[in-house]
Amino acid sequence: LTASSTGEYSIEVTNQQGCKATAASAMNVTVSPNPTVGRLIASGPTSFCDGGNVTLSVQAQNDHIYQWRRGGYVLQEGTSSSYNATVSGYYSLEVTLGICSATTSTTGVTVHPNPTAPTIGADGPTTFCQGESVTLSVPLTDGLTYQWRRDGEAIPNATAHQYIAQRQGGYTVEVSNPSGCSVQSSNSIGVTVNDIPILPSLSYGETTFCEGGSVTFSAESNPSYSYQWYRGSESIEGAAFNQHTATVSGAYALRLALADCYLTTSPVDVTVHPSPAAPSIDADGSTTFCQGGSVGLSVTPTEGLTYQWRRDGGAVGTDSHTLTASSTGEYSIEVTNQQGCKATAAS
Repeated sequence: LTASSTGEYSIEVTNQQGCKATAASAMNVTVSPNPTVGRLIASGPTSFCDGGNVTLSVQAQNDHIYQWRRGGYVLQEGTSSSYNATVSGYYSLEVTLGICSATTSTTGVTVHPNPTAPTIGADGPTTFCQGESVTLSVPLTDGLTYQWRRDGEAIPNATAHQYIAQRQGGYTVEVSNPSGCSVQSSNSIGVTVNDIPILPSLSYGETTFCEGGSVTFSAESNPSYSYQWYRGSESIEGAAFNQHTATVSGAYALRLALADCYLTTSPVDVTVHPSPAAPSIDADGSTTFCQGGSVGLSVTPTEGLTYQWRRDGGAVGTDSHTLTASSTGEYSIEVTNQQGCKATAAS
């Protein structure tokens, strides 16, 4: 007899004459119940990146003994109805109740490696003036994608291995591999952007004049700024204020500084025309004579000049370098060159 049920088993034997006998002792058979084995339940995806985990479990039962295995190998720490899986492998659970045991089907767990955290480098100073920039970069690695962040926020379209930073903030980059695993850069680069001065408008008068004249340039004063005037590429010694008076030809500009940040106005051209040399008046005879007489006055003629004689300050004569004086008075001459610059006789 194959016994498969719990009970007391005995046997009665009968010979050919119909005489019977029963076994001297009965055999007790006990069939223990099999443990309850449900399917393994995963708390989340069974494929994840290094550093992640998934909890595998069955419903806990009283008096049940549990032993987790990975790839057939006993996990010494896996002796409860649940197990936190952090490495790749095929997991199963052996459940024992008394002398009986059963094993679940296996569940595969795949752990993808993370990319190596890159280090950000900068191609120049990370403190600069508004309008300037610094290029931040990490090594370019095949298969990786990049996302730059400023102060923790993703920067739209900043998905290359380098980024030109123009704004202040703390910059990091997140790199991801084809498995979707990502890691932050090992460092953060802080960028400081200093304000630049506000470019003022210059006020000034006529910038073309004759020798001896001048023009004053002026900008609105700001106590936070320092000033330096330039003529061409050369700084003007002592011209460190918000205004400057120019007396010689050149291109004038004002550089304003706020801390270490500079801004320069557009140059303004100043043209100073030379004045003609003051002439000397010659007389062709005595300058004291009787009524009816005269004396000839003259200066050395110079090409390009015009002449204006004066007697006692009033204009006399014509545009000529000579004059016949026949009246009492103090005579002088004013000469004018083609640029309109004038000079009066020295005496």
